[in-house]
Amino acid sequence: MTRKETGVKSLLFWILIVVVVVVLWRSISASDVRDREISFNEFTTLVEAGDVQRIMIRERRVIGELRSPRDGSLEIRLVLPFEPDAEYAAGLLAAGVILYGSQPEEDPLLALLFTWGPILVIIGLWIYFMRRFSKAGNERLAEARSGTDGRSP
Repeated sequence: MTRKETGVKSLLFWILIVVVVVVLWRSISASDVRDREISFNEFTTLVEAGDVQRIMIRERRVIGELRSPRDGSLEIRLVLPFEPDAEYAAGLLAAGVILYGSQPEEDPLLALLFTWGPILVIIGLWIYFMRRFSKAGNERLAEARSGTDGRSP
């Protein structure tokens, strides 16, 4: 097996490791959120009863806090079945709910790519040039040992 094949296999192995870790992290973090979600009907009932203290709306996702614990938790989460508008917000305000807004989240995988991508490119270029210059240095060392300078007379 040549050096190049070994390097490619090693690179593919590390890429596989990174992909598996990212997939596991996303599946674990998604399961935590699903465990605490309530239905839109339950949310509407809680708002009408005045049990919802505050909520933060991000796109169609809602994260809220109750005035008193429900099933051992003050936190609620749900996904609205529609895009919230000013009329819906006015209804929540009329029910005494404190509203917060937030910018849309960016995809964590995309953020990871933008964060680590340039670093990995720099490391890859560094390895490429080190191998290239190392090979050229070894050739010059071999020429020096043989007593020739590599030029024809």
